[in-house]
Amino acid sequence: REKQSESDKNVFRAILREFQQKRVHQTFMHIHSMPVFDGSIMMEQAVAPKKKAWFSGKDKGGASEEYYDMDLDATVLNVYTDVPEAHITKQMTGNEKHFWGKVQPFPVFFSSGSNIGVQAPNPGGTMLALAAVGDKMISIYDVRHLPPLLVRRSTAPGIVVSLAWSRDSTQLCALDRSGAISMWSLRLDVEPQALVSKDGVFKMPALVLTHEFPPLVNPNDGHVSDEGLHDLIDTSRPWLLRPSCLVFHPCQTITGQQPSVMVGTVGGAWFKFNTKVVTKAVFAPCVGVNNGGVEEAVDPAHPTVPKRELFVRHLAKMLLVQPFADASRQVTVDDAGYIGIWPYNKKSFSTLGWFSPETFYQVVVSDVVYED
Repeated sequence: REKQSESDKNVFRAILREFQQKRVHQTFMHIHSMPVFDGSIMMEQAVAPKKKAWFSGKDKGGASEEYYDMDLDATVLNVYTDVPEAHITKQMTGNEKHFWGKVQPFPVFFSSGSNIGVQAPNPGGTMLALAAVGDKMISIYDVRHLPPLLVRRSTAPGIVVSLAWSRDSTQLCALDRSGAISMWSLRLDVEPQALVSKDGVFKMPALVLTHEFPPLVNPNDGHVSDEGLHDLIDTSRPWLLRPSCLVFHPCQTITGQQPSVMVGTVGGAWFKFNTKVVTKAVFAPCVGVNNGGVEEAVDPAHPTVPKRELFVRHLAKMLLVQPFADASRQVTVDDAGYIGIWPYNKKSFSTLGWFSPETFYQVVVSDVVYED
């Protein structure tokens, strides 16, 4: 910076001429430092119709002055120098405010839409389900293409806060902010859809909504909406029944459909919600007992099959509910560090109306065990 040779100036001029000749159409934001002219005071002399900028400077003796003129593809907003200005005027301050009010952050090829709030890759790693922050729109991309190919898009009933895939990637569950769960299908044989318009243009198929589980807590009045829970657990603090995690239960029908989901709550209790298709499960069928009559049954034609199954032991916010591959057990983790192993069989179903764990212990992360 102290000494700028003539060759340095020529190099800089050559770079400017190259841009001028090629007329590269890019979005240039600003220049942080320009150590080219000794003691230079770079001033903006741009006029909108002319779209020109002048760089003026003086040598150490203050006797000479040189200018460089360059045609620009856009109006110059401001020019920066590495030499601090001795006097800051109101005009300079105004130019600064005007400049920062016009620029946009890099990179310019990104849109200014909402950030990604929820993401869930499918088990095979070929598709990615996304939902923006505070948005109801669910988008599914095929990530085997570059750029990723949008293959499905639908709107959920509420703002999406969690997503979960089935094993065969043909089902997707969405948990919204109210606590409601919507189950979607990607299969084209569930509901007839016209994939080609009248004009012969391909239309992207939509996700098919196959089932909706209502929230445990009514979002309008804050009361527990499931009356049957009052006889099973303490419902005096309804906010503890807000969902905190979501996953598919591994039970399957002969066609590979998974009709049940598992949901953890803020208060520690967790649930397995069933659709009426669970009565057709051939792998890991429902073992819960319905003691609440037809109102608590998954279907009037199957009064012994419950619409929801309750698991009670945790007292802190549920962080994980994950089934074993053979569906014989579930492992759970809460915010207090407790881990539970839950067998899914009739022996572990209590007469109180819920399942109990066979193993339950707390993990202290700070403890270290050394072995010789």
